[in-house]
Amino acid sequence: MNTDFLIKIISGIMIISILGACDQNNHREDIMTSTDMEQQAIEKTIEALFNAISFKLGEEPNMHKLKPLFIDHGILINYNDPEPLMLPVDDFIVHFNRQFSDGLITQLEDREIHSKTEIFGRIAHRVSYYEARFDAGDAEPFAVGVNSIQLMKIGDEWKITSMAWNDDRGEGFSNFAKLN
Repeated sequence: MNTDFLIKIISGIMIISILGACDQNNHREDIMTSTDMEQQAIEKTIEALFNAISFKLGEEPNMHKLKPLFIDHGILINYNDPEPLMLPVDDFIVHFNRQFSDGLITQLEDREIHSKTEIFGRIAHRVSYYEARFDAGDAEPFAVGVNSIQLMKIGDEWKITSMAWNDDRGEGFSNFAKLN
């Protein structure tokens, strides 16, 4: 066998191997980029959630923006009482709007102060620490607490399946330090 021929074959194999390795590296970058894109998409969903719940004095609540963020049978769970209050999204919206129309809530600012999101394929969990104020200008929030938010990727969108929250009533949320 001709030496030049062998050199050409070996060179060809090496080039194919190098190109394959480059392709694998590009694939790894795609995975990282994909994860970053998923994280950004979840961030947008959570930001929209807080924007839907918050409104200023003289404005109406944006509850119409809440429903599209949830799956059809999504649920909100307020666990500030001994028994949890579990409401489907539509019932939560009716309850919230009633409090607004009765003048019990005239403005509200819910703000996420820290969070941690874990993504497992097409499902995700977010632990979200929040502050709530009736007036954005208030120095102190009337409530500080934790949201536990579960999400699913449906098509190209991250939808909330459930959200449970619990205000800190002096128990101190010791897990907050673990998120930093």
